[in-house]
Amino acid sequence: MLEAACKPVLLNIGNTHVQIQHGTGGEIVSVPTGSFRIDDLPADQPCAAACVVPAFLPDLKKRGAVIVNPVSAGSFIDFSPVDSSTLGSDRIANAAAMVALGISLPAVCIDAGTAITFEVLDVDMRFLGGAILPGRRLLRQSLHTGTAQLPDIPLAGDLPGFPAVCTVDAIRWGTDGLVIEGVKGLLQRLKDSFHGNLTCIITGGDAPFFKTYLPELELAPPDFTLRGVDFVFRKIRNGVDL
Repeated sequence: MLEAACKPVLLNIGNTHVQIQHGTGGEIVSVPTGSFRIDDLPADQPCAAACVVPAFLPDLKKRGAVIVNPVSAGSFIDFSPVDSSTLGSDRIANAAAMVALGISLPAVCIDAGTAITFEVLDVDMRFLGGAILPGRRLLRQSLHTGTAQLPDIPLAGDLPGFPAVCTVDAIRWGTDGLVIEGVKGLLQRLKDSFHGNLTCIITGGDAPFFKTYLPELELAPPDFTLRGVDFVFRKIRNGVDL
């Protein structure tokens, strides 16, 4: 059994950035995924990870890391309603975080990052699936790479006036407006299916932007996904009944 005082290195390995935290409550360090190396972590510290980049999995397994997946989280979340073989580790960690934080169920977690994902748990802690759609950055990049003249523009925290009077603002409305309406529409479908009884959480790097335009969303703590990673770690390694 792992010593209770030994804090694990918690990792949320995403497509763009890696979040690193030395135990729940510790400082969160974010580094670009392309510059992250497993070997740079302390060799004598246990490790747990949500990882959506397969290239890191061999090194994680080599060092004996607890990896968030349907097996490691299956003791407290029922994945039988979905095809869990294709389920992303980050989405499982988000579901685990809802359990760890005692979020009132049924609930949906919206993770707004490179991609935007929805994770839905019912009152019986069954994972019901959700949705995946491109985030604001991906939409901008697709317009830039798929056309001859449209520029790749940076993200902004708000929307300009409408109708847009220049190409840059038109792109902002086309991309940002699209994801706002997409998230809003999917959220309404979920609310309808649960007759309005649904807790709605927003996390991820782009969460503040969506909170501005969808104020009914509850903003998750910055280490939300890492809380789920830690919860799975303790379930697997300590046998703690939480």
